[in-house]
Amino acid sequence: MGTPPPNLMPVPEHAPLSFGQEALWFLSRLAPASRAYHLCGAARLLHPCDAATGEAVGRAFAALAEHHPALRTTFGQQESGAPEQRAGSGPGLVFSHVWVETEEQLAASLEQELDAPFDLEQGPLVRVGLITAAGETVLWLAAHHLVAD
Repeated sequence: MGTPPPNLMPVPEHAPLSFGQEALWFLSRLAPASRAYHLCGAARLLHPCDAATGEAVGRAFAALAEHHPALRTTFGQQESGAPEQRAGSGPGLVFSHVWVETEEQLAASLEQELDAPFDLEQGPLVRVGLITAAGETVLWLAAHHLVAD
C-alpha cells in the first residue's frame, strides 16, 4: 500500500503572469511557429517498448499531469487584453507511441515532434512520447517554456 498523495493547495482558475512569463508570452505570440521557447529532451531506452509498456508509460504521464495543474495550464487574454494563466484548464499533456521502420524515420519523427508549434490558448503545452524503431525506443518530451516558469 503506497503513501496517499499530499493535499494540494487550491490553484486559482485565472492568474496573472509573472514578469518573465509575460515577456515570454508576448515574444511567443510574435513568432508562434518559433521553437525558441521549446524545452525539449530525448533519451534512448535500453530496450524497445512494446504496446503494453507504451500504454503504461502514457498512463504514468497522464497521472503526473492530473496531479500537477501547471502541466495542464494554458495562456490567454482577459477582456482587457492583459495576459492570464488558466491553471488546470488545458487538456493535459499529449502522449504518443509510434513505430517506424528505420533509424532515419526515427530521427525524422523525433524532429517533427520536437519542432511542432504550441498553441498557448488551446494547449497542450506539454507533449511526450515514445518512438520505436529497429529494436530501440526513444522517449522524448517537449514543453513550452511558459509552463516551466
